[in-house]
Amino acid sequence: MRLLLAVVASACLLIAKSDANKSGRVFTPRSQLAIAGEEGELSQALFLRGGAKAAKVNSLNERKSTLKAAKELIADVKPATRLYMALCIFCTLIHITGLPAPALFNLDKSRILEIWRPFTAMAYLGGPSMSMANNAYFLVRYGQQLETENGLGAHAWFLLVQTAILSTLGLLLGFPFMAQAMIAATVYVSSHQHPLERMPFQFGMMITSWQLPFAMMGIDCLSQQNMAAAWPHVLGIFSGHCYHFFNKVWPALGGRAWLQPPKWILNKLGDKPRSNVAGIDFRGIGDEKKGGATKKRKGGKGRKLGDLPTAPSPQQVKAKATTKSSPASKGSGSSIGGVKAKKVEVEEEED
Repeated sequence: MRLLLAVVASACLLIAKSDANKSGRVFTPRSQLAIAGEEGELSQALFLRGGAKAAKVNSLNERKSTLKAAKELIADVKPATRLYMALCIFCTLIHITGLPAPALFNLDKSRILEIWRPFTAMAYLGGPSMSMANNAYFLVRYGQQLETENGLGAHAWFLLVQTAILSTLGLLLGFPFMAQAMIAATVYVSSHQHPLERMPFQFGMMITSWQLPFAMMGIDCLSQQNMAAAWPHVLGIFSGHCYHFFNKVWPALGGRAWLQPPKWILNKLGDKPRSNVAGIDFRGIGDEKKGGATKKRKGGKGRKLGDLPTAPSPQQVKAKATTKSSPASKGSGSSIGGVKAKKVEVEEEED
């Protein structure tokens, strides 16, 4: 009896395996399934029906889709913003591990030769908190917007300039960390790209774009219940305004653009993105090629915009009417009429 059951089970397994191969499913051996008790019986039943592998494949696909979505989310962030965000996450992970992150990352006059401190001081946002999440959101959103409009080279130069200005201010005024000031500077410069654009803010309020850095400063003061929370925002707004003024406003007034990115950075990392139509020359589209040579269209002489005909003045209209009604013109008309009459008489005589 046991032998008969074993033969029947083997036949069922062979049939299930052949069906799975025909349908494109990869069949899993029994050794890879944990069979024990009721769960074992269920797994064995699924195994005989070819469904255990499908369930396992679905779970693997879900894990792969989650990892793929995370990779795509990170890949969508612009390069300079992604690098700065990675530095912020690295500083937070060091804080989580229990190492003395503040002592390692802060600005310190006595350790001015430790060249990593200006960069880590711009990226240390403290431990995981809601405030850190808000700052990371503003960093990614407005930093990416600024990098999209100005290009990778210009945004990398902006981050370096802000690091230099804020590090100097932090050492002079005694502020050990300037990450929030950096984010405030990024939001300030980004909001001045389209300063009059209306945008939603917290609690359903609508504000103008240039008001966003000041609204963020007010929210931080209310959440921390301390006016000292405005200092990082004040320094960030000042630093961002210096960059915006000497890069946009002062050149528009006829001055020199002191904070323009160097050409070698733009050549290395890329300049501001331009329109696809900017490099297309439409002038030769209508030219026809004949025998390998280009046959150009014949163009008219053309006239300047100021040479276009204009409406005659009242004096010109009056002079023209006087010319038409003069006796000379009438005499010429009568002479022409007489010639026509003589021609008619000659034709009648010939007939």
